[in-house]
Amino acid sequence: MNTTYHFNSRLKLVISRYVKLKIALGRQYITERNILKHLDLFLCAKRCDLTAKSFSWWCNTHEHLTSGVRRGWMRVVRNLCIYRRRTEMLCFIPNKSQFPTPHQVIQPHIFTKNEIIKLLNAIKKLQPSARSPIRQENFKLALVLLYTSGIRHIFIHKY
Repeated sequence: MNTTYHFNSRLKLVISRYVKLKIALGRQYITERNILKHLDLFLCAKRCDLTAKSFSWWCNTHEHLTSGVRRGWMRVVRNLCIYRRRTEMLCFIPNKSQFPTPHQVIQPHIFTKNEIIKLLNAIKKLQPSARSPIRQENFKLALVLLYTSGIRHIFIHKY
């Protein structure tokens, strides 16, 4: 999001102060600003305040996103609402129990010795090509390094 974006919804002052506070605390807050910009544009289009109903409508516009991303977006708005509650005692705060449930993104797979042997046998069948004349050797080296060095743990958890 461009840092010169000016919020325009009924929450413009609250959102602006909240973002300025987060930045003053040393956060870049880029992703969160983009989420709040999306919320602001939605509230402007609907010409409404942030209520349980408008929050639900806004959340429905994110059905195409994964549950983890939706949960993150909802968390950002909830934190804004908690900040808003400091000055507006009756404002809406989303209930966390209505957020998508947290989940493990990827289930890691630890290869067995037999699976590594199968992979090594499959590598033996690889043919060299004009772009990769030492294809077998490259794949074998990569597999052996990953299997023996512990990189497999980093690789599995990173992706």
